[in-house]
Amino acid sequence: MDTYLGDWHTHPDAVSNRLSWTDRVCLKTIIKTPTARNQRPVMMLMCGKPGEWSLHSWFCQLRTKLFLFEFLDEREATILAYASRASETGEEVANL
Repeated sequence: MDTYLGDWHTHPDAVSNRLSWTDRVCLKTIIKTPTARNQRPVMMLMCGKPGEWSLHSWFCQLRTKLFLFEFLDEREATILAYASRASETGEEVANL
């Protein structure tokens, strides 16, 4: 069974690492698409400019407010990088 995890893209010359209106619409579409099978998709943003990019990730889900309105609850996710066994043997591993 396949599950759609989320989406990624760049925000060149971004002044903020926040989700745009278009990003929020995309996430709501993912959540409401049954074949995606994901109620908490992730959105990865690469923000910055050449030589100065930073990676930001967001987990999102729909919540109901006042029993009537749906809103996108967005929480910044922590990115944990891990090294392969090559680092255990002293081989150099590239840092992201």
